[in-house]
Amino acid sequence: MATNVPGAGSTPPTNRSGPVRRAARPGLRRSLLALGAVLTVGLAACGTGASSAGSDGDTITMGTVPWLGYAPWAIADEKGCFDKAGIDVKLVNFNTDMESAFIAGKIDVENTATHMVPNVLKGGMKAKAVLLEDASLDADAILGGPDVTSIADLKGKKVAYEKGSTSDLLLQWKLQQEGMSIDDIDPVPMTAQASMTALAAGKVDAAVSYEPYIADTKASGAEFHTLGTAGEDEGLISDVLVVPQTMIDDHPDQVQGLVDAWGCAMDYEKAHPDESMQIMADALGSKVEDIEPTYKGVRLYDASEQSLLGGQFSSKVLPSVVKASMEAGLMDKDYTAGELIDPQFANTVAEK
Repeated sequence: MATNVPGAGSTPPTNRSGPVRRAARPGLRRSLLALGAVLTVGLAACGTGASSAGSDGDTITMGTVPWLGYAPWAIADEKGCFDKAGIDVKLVNFNTDMESAFIAGKIDVENTATHMVPNVLKGGMKAKAVLLEDASLDADAILGGPDVTSIADLKGKKVAYEKGSTSDLLLQWKLQQEGMSIDDIDPVPMTAQASMTALAAGKVDAAVSYEPYIADTKASGAEFHTLGTAGEDEGLISDVLVVPQTMIDDHPDQVQGLVDAWGCAMDYEKAHPDESMQIMADALGSKVEDIEPTYKGVRLYDASEQSLLGGQFSSKVLPSVVKASMEAGLMDKDYTAGELIDPQFANTVAEK
């Protein structure tokens, strides 16, 4: 069962990391596909708050936004994965203010970008990521115009990107790899969609964006060079399921149930790819052909890969996320893996 919640407004989100996920959070991190019809439902209608989640039979309210990386939860819902895991879950779709709802206890758990987990901690809630959901490969990229063929070529050039978003994160990381910083370029702040439009029109020298805007721009016929993608450091731009520490401590069976249900959904997705794509497209209010560029550009992690959360992801990827996020002003300190991640449930499902 899913409920749509407008949050602060009824306009469908356009990004995945900010006020809803792509911008400075609240904002959706990547290109969020249109919500379609959004019901006027107040937060009070979300179901029980975080404080009530836990006892047997209680419904777990899960905050989500229309991003492909979260769409497997729709498969879990439709194909009985929650029932198999022994839990009752209500999916609550937001277009704004999901993070605030989570911190306030209006929902029990939330899906969010890895670099946004510290915001929950800063908001006063003790919580950790327990599931690695997806990582961008080619779905987030930096494109240069005809005369820009490398990151080094960006020095002194106009670069369009959405500040405080995953685009900001990717740009900061690539500049760091070249021994550069944001001071070496001429930043042109604008939305992810507008960034690609400006690049196509020759108004900027390079732009950072995500699918489907990247594919649309490349299809315009002009000459563009890919200067970098998120897949060069897989997990730099990624998504996780975050749960309160109280739920981990008091009701670990429910947390394990959520992680198991994701594994069940991913098993179904692999066994029935066409049907699963349709379920995910429907959940996003889109058509299968419209989500295909994003689907090809991300990696969805199945149960067997969940050991990565406490392994390579924590030891190698997370430090890159933290460093780039601090440069972009998205994190306030050098967080450790232990402060942000609890891999015990992911490890358990990986061993099954």
